Amino acid sequence: MRTLSLWISGLLLISLSGADGLTYFPDNLVVAKGEDSVTLTCGVKSGGPVTWKFEVNGKEEDLDFGNGVQQMGQSLAFSEVDHPMLGEYSCWNGSVKLSSVYLLLDAEEKEDLNSLISCQAKSYDCTFSCNWTHSEYTAVRLGLGQNCSTGEKSCPWVSSSDKLQDGGFQFELSHTLSPYAEESTMLEVTAEAINNYSFLKTTRRFYLRDI
Repeated sequence: MRTLSLWISGLLLISLSGADGLTYFPDNLVVAKGEDSVTLTCGVKSGGPVTWKFEVNGKEEDLDFGNGVQQMGQSLAFSEVDHPMLGEYSCWNGSVKLSSVYLLLDAEEKEDLNSLISCQAKSYDCTFSCNWTHSEYTAVRLGLGQNCSTGEKSCPWVSSSDKLQDGGFQFELSHTLSPYAEESTMLEVTAEAINNYSFLKTTRRFYLRDI
């Protein structure tokens, strides 16, 4: 089995291109947690052989397997994940690119959403605005409802409507609460953020009257 020398060059990738980071949320992403194993699956079924590639400095390079990384059919299995392994992987059938997926690492230290975001509501309006104040994150999105906190595909994620001068993000969210009824339901806002292939997810619950 060949040595996975690609991870050495991957260290260079993190130091050079990781500073800019992702500025959007990819359609396909997998978040690894600590030293847990994780599997990447090719998003398109192929009747022929599948090879995997890893993007290094803007170029898709063939993978050298070893050190806990193994191809199993059309999937790519990691026994553990470290920072040099993070980034975009793509599966190929010959010269045809079938699909791609980003491998991210779950943020070890969870931050309180109250320290990351501030929200304000207008009276008798079905919208409220939120400002994300930490500029080190390069991609942020918010979702309203339990289906967002539980990670369901039906979550109506909202991208930033405007970028703040300090590098943060501004969001406009819509709710269905009646401004004339007694408020008994808490709003549940979930934020997902990416910083240098590190993935943060946190949720805040509050009454509309409190903002």
